[in-house]
Amino acid sequence: MKNRNRQRGSTVLNAALVLALATAGTAGAAVYNAGAIQIQVREKHEGGENINLIIPAAIIPVGLAFAPDEKLAEVSERIQEILPILKAATEELEKIPDGVLVEVREHNEHVLIEKRGGSLVIDVDTDSEEVHISFPIHMLISAVRKLESVRPDPEDILKTRAETYAAE
Repeated sequence: MKNRNRQRGSTVLNAALVLALATAGTAGAAVYNAGAIQIQVREKHEGGENINLIIPAAIIPVGLAFAPDEKLAEVSERIQEILPILKAATEELEKIPDGVLVEVREHNEHVLIEKRGGSLVIDVDTDSEEVHISFPIHMLISAVRKLESVRPDPEDILKTRAETYAAE
């Protein structure tokens, strides 16, 4: 009888372990599929800083989900005029093929903005530093849609604009 109870306990424990591993694996796969935000900065002078950050892109929608609606509405209000442009641009950016979008070479500076593998990649190279930033385009779309969904109250917009003009 004792042996049978041990077997049941062991089976339940094994099933719980398998379930926990499957959940962790699924969560890991979701984070991996969301991509990463990468920020690299290298100062070229002697003793200059080297910064390399890799952040899971899944943190952006999660962070926006936990942000207070009134704060999101405040940001949405500030960018209200350009929000439709941002939405259209990010959605179209996702559709176009990979390639260089902007390239500028002047004196000792080089700026390159390109779409590569579903990410927007920005590279800047100057005499003093190199900067590399890349992030998944779908992350931008998600953020713009969230800001669009949090419509500020029209009375608040009028009040804020009146206060802004009064301060000028």
